[in-house]
Amino acid sequence: MKRYLFTAVLFCSTIFVSQAQNLELVECGGDKYGLKNITTGEVVLPCIYDLIGNFREGIAYIKLKNKWGYINKEGDQITPCKYDDVGRFNGGRAAVKIGRKYGYIDTSGTQIIPCKYDNAEGFSEGIALVQIGKKYGYIDENGAEIIPCQYDEAENFEKGLAAVQINEKYGYIDKTGKQIVPCKYESTSTFYEDMLKVQLDNKWGYVDKTGAQVVACQYDYARDFREGLAVVKLGEKWGYTDKTGNVTIPIQYNNAKDFSENYAAVQVGKKYGYINHSGELIIPCKYEDVGGFWEGLAVVQLGGKWGYIDTTGTIVIPCQYEAAGWFNQGVAGVKLNSEYGYVDKTGKWFTAKDDADESAEAESIDDDGEE
Repeated sequence: MKRYLFTAVLFCSTIFVSQAQNLELVECGGDKYGLKNITTGEVVLPCIYDLIGNFREGIAYIKLKNKWGYINKEGDQITPCKYDDVGRFNGGRAAVKIGRKYGYIDTSGTQIIPCKYDNAEGFSEGIALVQIGKKYGYIDENGAEIIPCQYDEAENFEKGLAAVQINEKYGYIDKTGKQIVPCKYESTSTFYEDMLKVQLDNKWGYVDKTGAQVVACQYDYARDFREGLAVVKLGEKWGYTDKTGNVTIPIQYNNAKDFSENYAAVQVGKKYGYINHSGELIIPCKYEDVGGFWEGLAVVQLGGKWGYIDTTGTIVIPCQYEAAGWFNQGVAGVKLNSEYGYVDKTGKWFTAKDDADESAEAESIDDDGEE
């Protein structure tokens, strides 16, 4: 599948206010919101707004009667609610929309860059992605054009490089607009461990950050590098290549997953087990499905139920759950008897977890063998 690089990410509908500013969201009747000081209880923003966004760089956006503005952490408006849409601040700039055009303001609310673009993203590494007509280019923090709007698709800069597309071919440019990875590939990913998977003539390979083709485009499918190795597919079998193109673990498995905490799941027949970086089978292939190791434990499925094993293959939490996720900060989301909750590494059940996602849904691990 081709990679669609540009997505509009300016607008957020999530209601969240950081308490780092000593402010708390107040919800009133009729789906209206305000802010109060947590310490004093003083209302610093009246409860009249349709939405209050999260603070970034000390500023949050607000919405009133289908128009947007901004407030600071004291609750003072730095701009009235006059914009048709807004973005978050990044690098002292935020994208705003008036009518059908986008521009940028600074943290004082001053219009720094006129609203003349058909689309605009937030600044990244001092550069912003903008659109004129159907083409994308880049400007600096003062609005000066540094790379003309000439690309059919484009992404923000990350670590000095940005993905772009010309004539349905993908590549990467640097901040001068020089093509580091030439725009000749049918599809690309993002850089992982300084390696980029690319597709040419329906085959996959890898280039490094200089644009050099270090692994030829020869595989039917490929995944990103993890722990120095990447999963590759030839025909119906999977194996692993290193960053020089050497197949260090033979292409022999019915499925193979990324390395995590020095182990990778592989499938022989219809069962999964785990190998190490040398390709040695450490945990036998006896599970119906598995996930990667996280915090020393991996989720596994036996008899249609999920549980957890350690790196020796010992079942430390029985396979009894209808669904289970990976461990994060000592707990994992699970589903038992149609009820969602959490377990710690001893298997102790919790019905709630501080600072957890609102949805305690424990998703069964994805079969990342899917193309």
